[in-house]
Amino acid sequence: MMILETLGFLHLSFADILDILMVAVIIFLVFRWFRGSSAINILIAVVILLLLRAIVSVLGMRMMSAIMGAILDV
Repeated sequence: MMILETLGFLHLSFADILDILMVAVIIFLVFRWFRGSSAINILIAVVILLLLRAIVSVLGMRMMSAIMGAILDV
């Protein structure tokens, strides 16, 4: 961690650590709330669609990216 600070890659303050912990707790609570319900299947499908959209966007597939954007907007 010291070498990263020396190279200028990592500057963590107390607020950064608190922010990371709060986001982790929120994600944990959401997953615990979704577990065992059909909502987890919907969440997984949305995550897969977001990953697929990112992949087609990186590959420069404009038509597929537009279609994926329209699907995710709905």
